[in-house]
Amino acid sequence: MKLGRIFRQKDHLNLESKPNIIRESIYVSHFGKHEDFTDKLSVVVDEFDRLNERLVFINDGAVWIANFIQDCYPNATNILDFYHASEYLHQFSKTVFSKKIKELERKNWIDKQIVRLLNDKVSEVIEDIENTHIKGIVQEKAQEKILNYYKGNQHRMLYKTYRDKGLLIGSGPIESAHRFVLQKRMKQSGQKWTKKGGQAVANLRVFHLNNQWGNVIELINQDTCKAA
Repeated sequence: MKLGRIFRQKDHLNLESKPNIIRESIYVSHFGKHEDFTDKLSVVVDEFDRLNERLVFINDGAVWIANFIQDCYPNATNILDFYHASEYLHQFSKTVFSKKIKELERKNWIDKQIVRLLNDKVSEVIEDIENTHIKGIVQEKAQEKILNYYKGNQHRMLYKTYRDKGLLIGSGPIESAHRFVLQKRMKQSGQKWTKKGGQAVANLRVFHLNNQWGNVIELINQDTCKAA
């Protein structure tokens, strides 16, 4: 199940106690192939294509998402979610650093890289990872994984630049949307879904949260009239 969330910057309330409050959003959901999802998403996003670089995508770096943005909205700003970028550091450090190294030392290494990422110094992070002493095939694969991810997304990791422009760098709004739009309704105890049934319920959730419930009532009334 895939979900997209579209909102305007003015609707993002960056409150100190609750930094990711969004007053109004448009949701798009699809249960199936990503090509069908992006077809649905484009119908909504096309309206904002005229914004060029002020149209901002925040995502986890999946290849199909990057290709979709590049093909359909090449002038948009494409941001790699900071949480996913930092999570790769945690995974790499757990694999590479010896268990004999104190946890505090590993944390200090991670914190050092985080500071670099937040200051547009991803090239220094990559260099540090490349110079890390590696032993064995498991560590080699871990190093290769993070280097491929960072080098492939380096142009989307200018976090200081984004923040200076007042942009979000994390995918908190869509992560929370997955919980309250889909999971809250569809992951209750004992529930099982067919693809058709799951899509139908997801559609109803999206209509409701998009303030389009009147369209559902209209369709029901049309079917009732036909049946009469």
